[in-house]
Amino acid sequence: MSAAACNIGGDLIENVYAAVEAGYLGQKNCPRCRFFVSGIAFLGGLVSLANEMALEIHDESGRYQAYTAELDELESAWYDASIKDLSFDRELDRKRSVAQQQQSAAKLEVLLRDYGAVNRYVMDCVKAIDHTESENSEAELKLVVSEDLKEMSFRASESTYHLLSEICQNATIYRSANPSRALPLISEMIDRMAANNGLRPAMYKLTNAQKLAACNQLNSLLMSRLHSWERIDNLISGKLMILDVDEYQAGLTPITSEIKAIFSNYVSLTSGAHGDENDE
Repeated sequence: MSAAACNIGGDLIENVYAAVEAGYLGQKNCPRCRFFVSGIAFLGGLVSLANEMALEIHDESGRYQAYTAELDELESAWYDASIKDLSFDRELDRKRSVAQQQQSAAKLEVLLRDYGAVNRYVMDCVKAIDHTESENSEAELKLVVSEDLKEMSFRASESTYHLLSEICQNATIYRSANPSRALPLISEMIDRMAANNGLRPAMYKLTNAQKLAACNQLNSLLMSRLHSWERIDNLISGKLMILDVDEYQAGLTPITSEIKAIFSNYVSLTSGAHGDENDE
């Protein structure tokens, strides 16, 4: 993603190529550029970007639905007042709700178009991998080039925690990954899980870098002990308790102790850093 021709990388308009449409990545929105080239080697980075976009879409969809519900209520009240020839004293609220809904819809449309572009590259990379395996060909460079967007459907992840975990894990692999949206959400979910199981919440005390490291270490532990994201989701949501895991895995070190060790390790690092600052 060199962003070398953003000014002419967009759609053809009256025999002139326009600039790339701004989106999730800002003005340098490479996945929407006609010069963008990707390939199997970049599949992980594409999936990482798609996960971030999926989280943004999930959040913006919630705002859009809230604005729509508020607007529907105001429109209904406005219609009733009009039928009865009464004054409507919430006209400013109605206009504000219209503007908020339209603004949210516009942002959601851009995000969905960006997600569609990245999704096409991901699907084409998967097809290239399948083709390579079916042909039993020797290793060679497989590239995926830009073309008109194909029809696709967006399906939100059924597991919010799994999506957040993937974003945090990708942030340790790809320098371009951005976990800033995911970190506060997953930290809150982990602290809530800890409180539900009688443990002292600790994520809120950590710096963002420590939160990222603690989150990834905790998820690695949970996967090694629970073996599936479904069971991890049940633990996070409260459907499964830590004591149940310890009882089922009696021959292993209690997972309660291991989670406490992760929390205490990073909390002690934070306390030590504050102590050093005070000494200075």
